[in-house]
Amino acid sequence: MERTHRQDRIPAEHLLDCVWRMDLDLRITYVSPVAESMFGIPANVLVGSSLSDHTTAEDLQHLRDTLSAALASGDRTAGLVHETRIKHADGRLIPLEVHSRLLLDSDGQPLELLGVARDIGGRRDRERRDRLQEQSRLENQKMEAVARLAGGVFDDFHSLVADLDGNLQSSEEPEPSPLLSRAAERVAQLATLAGRLELQREDLDIDLHVAETLAGARENLPPGVELMHRPGAGGSTVWADPHQIERVVSALVANALEAVAGDGSITVSTGLRAADPVPDGPPSAPPRPWITIEVRDTGPGFDHATRERILEPFFTTTDGGAGLGLALAHGIVTQHEGSIEAESRPGQGAVFRVLLPARFVDDILAGEPDAGEHVSTQTVLLVDDDPDIRNYCERVLRSGGYQVVSCEDGVDALAVIAGGEPLDAVVLDWALPGLDGRRVREQIARRHPDLPLLVISGHASKDYEALGGIDSETPWLAKPFTPPALLEAVRAMLPPSTEERGS
Repeated sequence: MERTHRQDRIPAEHLLDCVWRMDLDLRITYVSPVAESMFGIPANVLVGSSLSDHTTAEDLQHLRDTLSAALASGDRTAGLVHETRIKHADGRLIPLEVHSRLLLDSDGQPLELLGVARDIGGRRDRERRDRLQEQSRLENQKMEAVARLAGGVFDDFHSLVADLDGNLQSSEEPEPSPLLSRAAERVAQLATLAGRLELQREDLDIDLHVAETLAGARENLPPGVELMHRPGAGGSTVWADPHQIERVVSALVANALEAVAGDGSITVSTGLRAADPVPDGPPSAPPRPWITIEVRDTGPGFDHATRERILEPFFTTTDGGAGLGLALAHGIVTQHEGSIEAESRPGQGAVFRVLLPARFVDDILAGEPDAGEHVSTQTVLLVDDDPDIRNYCERVLRSGGYQVVSCEDGVDALAVIAGGEPLDAVVLDWALPGLDGRRVREQIARRHPDLPLLVISGHASKDYEALGGIDSETPWLAKPFTPPALLEAVRAMLPPSTEERGS
């Protein structure tokens, strides 16, 4: 009977998943073109290579065990489903879901493996983000409930203390009683938890303010504890209440002192975190960098369960502790439109990181220059694998009038160079995955030896000079850096340009 309907087959090169074949020694005999995006290597280069070159020893052994089981099975036509990981050219491990089966000859003997591989990294990332968002939602609900409770208690207690204070003022007692002092302290704590603080804000240089706070803390340090300060905010400021920020830093240092138990070190670092994207603003809206205050200790650390509760009021892991210090710090930071992050693993110390909105964003990153202004027509190639830092640097450079070409890795950067894009300077992250900054710099130097290049890195240049590939003459800017520091470093490499936009 003649068919009245025919379904066209879809060519392998049009599929979103990777179609592949391998011989029984796990040597690749065919891959569809989409393999290039999974491996970062052209499909024709992959053919003939061994799978052992593209996966981990653990995943390779798992596949061999799966193949052995299939060969020993009575039904060699059964499909196989498993998960594995392959190495991308940039060093990442890409998780794949693989569906495969044996190809048999006319006698039923196995010839090759045929399969389809699907990148499931995006799905896992979405699931992880969903879990984190749900955890954050539940934590916020819990803290809001505590704040409402504290608010109710605050209203009642505040009235009671006011009445008590009025009675004492009218009596012949020359000083408030100890009971009143403790009651006033509790009222202040409740006001913090309930979000009722009356903040006396000013423009605060966070580097200087933290240094002053730590100077006082050092006066009462136990003999076996070292307290270090590493300023890195570059003079950036926050719009904050100095007294309340001092309370936050003091609370975090006190918590770290309890953790190290009289023998260890505490490092307090200040710095900058790259801008957050503006959710509903126009494309030209300025980004919002964060100033960070990080307190790191060498104590015993804590597990995930403790991390989930560490900022709760009255939660403590110390015998006799009140469990309010971190919760009060969290309340203060929240009223400053900031947040606190906690990181730790048992036996590896702990890190508490305060994020506060940076004040300089209103003055430095005002968006694109007006069309009538004289601006630079010079183009900067920006290379950094971190999307937040890349976005931050791009905004800063554009605010300085530069044209920017952005790349997320060394391979893309060299493709731009090879493509003849007119460039005036390069801003290069040194710790790139895969093709690292040293090799990218070498390739650029071969093609364009006179092209100015600025290295940006989380480490000082002297850390790399001894390893080779860098010298003391190469411009180097250590992260985190302020917008003025980045613009100054780029301008120092380039001659001035005052051509009008569009001329």
